[in-house]
Amino acid sequence: MILAALHVYPVKSCRGIAVTSWPLDAFGLAGDRAWMVVDEHGRFLTQREEPKLALVATRFVAPDGKDARSGVVLSAPGRAELRLPPACAAEGDREIEVWRHRGPAVDAGDEAAAWISSHLGRPARVVALPRGHRRP
Repeated sequence: MILAALHVYPVKSCRGIAVTSWPLDAFGLAGDRAWMVVDEHGRFLTQREEPKLALVATRFVAPDGKDARSGVVLSAPGRAELRLPPACAAEGDREIEVWRHRGPAVDAGDEAAAWISSHLGRPARVVALPRGHRRP
């Protein structure tokens, strides 16, 4: 097998980041799809429903000298950058749905919701899985 390219997607359905190497965890690429965008009902959104998600670029940042994978910044044409909080809160505060799975998620807050909602032109939120929760 030959690996031709490697990409990490910090936010599901947004632009990925090309990397030459990346650490793994028990579920694959560390930090991959740690965040996602959901509608006002908590149902995940993809580029099929919202093609404007393809315009949202992602990058990792190192807050206060910590691991670079702990912070994510979003950017899109004509918009100021948005820095997401670390995706590692202890408890979920929102119910989400991904395919047939329903479970808890941690909301990134109203600033992130306003940013993504304005970009998409519809109500949306940015969420992450809570620490220790993995969907099958």
